[in-house]
Amino acid sequence: MNIDGAGQAAFFTSEANGNVRCHLCPHGCVIARGSAGKCNVRMNHDGVLYLTVWGRPAALQLNAIESMPLYHFLPGTETFCIGTAGCTMDCAFCNTSEIVSLLPNDLPFIPLDPEAVVTRARDNGCASISFAFNEPVACAEYMMAVSREAARTELKCVAFTNAFVSRPVIRDVFRDIHAANVGIKAFEVTMYRDFCKGRLDDVLRSTLELAELGLHLELTMAVIPGLNDSTRAMQAMAAWIRDSLGMDTPLHLVPFQPSHRLTTIRKPDTQSIDKLAATARNEGLRHVYGGTPDSAFCDTKCHKCGRVMIHRNGSTFMSIDVPASRKCPDCGTPLLMVDRRPS
Repeated sequence: MNIDGAGQAAFFTSEANGNVRCHLCPHGCVIARGSAGKCNVRMNHDGVLYLTVWGRPAALQLNAIESMPLYHFLPGTETFCIGTAGCTMDCAFCNTSEIVSLLPNDLPFIPLDPEAVVTRARDNGCASISFAFNEPVACAEYMMAVSREAARTELKCVAFTNAFVSRPVIRDVFRDIHAANVGIKAFEVTMYRDFCKGRLDDVLRSTLELAELGLHLELTMAVIPGLNDSTRAMQAMAAWIRDSLGMDTPLHLVPFQPSHRLTTIRKPDTQSIDKLAATARNEGLRHVYGGTPDSAFCDTKCHKCGRVMIHRNGSTFMSIDVPASRKCPDCGTPLLMVDRRPS
């Protein structure tokens, strides 16, 4: 792996024999000269750690913000999505493995410095830039540079993250990020260990830290039949969200797509997803969404009187009926939502 065009990384210390220790994620990789960490994109070159995908996104796409999914942040707008190689975990069911798991030198990329990313987003009329497709923490310095540049404009920045990140670096990495959707893979320790090469406790602690930073936070779980879809686990997960993050925290339950190393398990049907959504609602979560077109849990409703405030067809935004006060027109109950209007 060469480092032509790479940017020097932050969050590392020198070790004996020219090794370096990366402090970005809980793996804490000790990386020998000429080698990369578990993420494949942070390389030790002559005792200095480099990010080999700085300014080299492998995927660019315009998406409706709802499709990501993000339902309570800038509804009805488009987001400019970018992603590189690299991830802090190794999920057996990763649906972007063709980007995430390749070595940087094996992956075609589009050279884009932070200024160019911001220019493209604005030229396309987007309200935000989303760091998606791969784990943005793996390319933290690039995300930090882009979000710092975007902070000089009207653009907001969003991170779609697994939250497997070391707590001491979170405030620096997410300093100019306005919203995050945390992908919770399961509420089972063994699932994280055996299928994701990560640790649930670290994810939960980092998610709490993101909430304490004041980011708008939503959570997503891909429902995998037989692995993370038990009623007991959903009750425990919903209770943790309610007690730790708040009952207004949106939770998205989306269907698992057979992919990567997990191709023999069937996709869940809408009935199964809606059953889990109802379970989460019964634990006190006010905004739980089913990620299928025919789910009964697509609209955003006033949790008190049931009035539809944002109507969707599946994840497709259709209409919004939220006054500037962000209160229900019928009963006056506040709705937790971020839009372009002043608070």
